Amino acid sequence: MGRASFRWISDVRLSFAQSLYVNAIDEKSVDPKATDLLLPAVQFVHDRLATDQTNPDRFWHEFRALVSKQSSVFQSVQQSLKIAECQDLRIDEAAETISKKLEEAKSDYAATFPDLSEQIDLRCRPLRDRWDTCGFGLLRLFEKKFWGGDSANQEFWVDDLPLVMIQPARGGDGGFDAISPCVWMEAMLTDVDQQVPEILRLAWLVSCLSADRVMTQRNADREACVVCQLASLALMLDLGTEFDLIRSAELPVVRAMEMWRIGQPSHASILADWYRHEYSQENSLPSQIHTLQNRLSRDA
Repeated sequence: MGRASFRWISDVRLSFAQSLYVNAIDEKSVDPKATDLLLPAVQFVHDRLATDQTNPDRFWHEFRALVSKQSSVFQSVQQSLKIAECQDLRIDEAAETISKKLEEAKSDYAATFPDLSEQIDLRCRPLRDRWDTCGFGLLRLFEKKFWGGDSANQEFWVDDLPLVMIQPARGGDGGFDAISPCVWMEAMLTDVDQQVPEILRLAWLVSCLSADRVMTQRNADREACVVCQLASLALMLDLGTEFDLIRSAELPVVRAMEMWRIGQPSHASILADWYRHEYSQENSLPSQIHTLQNRLSRDA
């Protein structure tokens, strides 16, 4: 069984992109100072996207994802416009106009929060300490149960995986990119909810990245990959009980799905029932995804 290795990174650029994203989709940010600073730029971009008949939600989602891959602001804007179905003849002009405004906003953000990188380092220290205590143990058990009775894949974990910590905007959020690859997460000083500790969010994201790569190698479609992430959520919560991180009698599936922003509310009872009655530790997780996927499809 291979051992995972990581690089912890504090990322001001992705903090900026996350704050833009949260304000752009009209969620209440936990950082009002950043909101006041960035709202004019968000409104400017929305006006331009409306002029070009471009989907704003798709644009901001792709922009954040591309910034997490270390693309420049201009490259991120240009590619996001393409994915958000901006008209081809308008893309270059729109990209230049929008990226200029966002570059100005990024400079203002950096000037307003000059010590942000150091602050993120301090914010994520409790999580790093907890990770050193039980993070690797969670991953070791996850890999073992992911493969079940099958032969373990020595290359399951990504070597030297970047764990990108950012300033909280949502008050608890994270994601991963299996291609880059990287995991990113808001650096919370304390657990958002003690029912579902942040250490489990991080372990789940790291595990989902590796599971996603396995599913992709097996030519699984996107829906199956998301179902695998749901199954991995239930498995990670169960592992949390073994490390005394979760003490409730029932796995907090509903709360974890809400906090980790995956699936529909109606999926929670199906997932919990599937894990309790149909999941088997004797078989690999990927080989059992189809039964959960079928049950979720019938609920759609």
